[in-house]
Amino acid sequence: MVQALIEIGSTDFAQLLKAANDTYPNGSVPQDQDERYEILLAMPDSVDAVFSEIDDEFFALNEGDVLMKRLVSYWMVNKS
Repeated sequence: MVQALIEIGSTDFAQLLKAANDTYPNGSVPQDQDERYEILLAMPDSVDAVFSEIDDEFFALNEGDVLMKRLVSYWMVNKS
């Protein structure tokens, strides 16, 4: 997903996603939802502040649906 965000020109959002991913062991987020949840429960309380900061940055960056506009622009240019 990080690479996909970079590909559509959203490196700012990619950096946020990478920061969120980096909270997981080895920076690897399990695909299985139950496994992700178990890992989240085992994380120290301090990670809440990290996720809160990432959320705040995401919503500040996405004012005016910037991410959706970038995705639509990418799709319009690259559709077959």
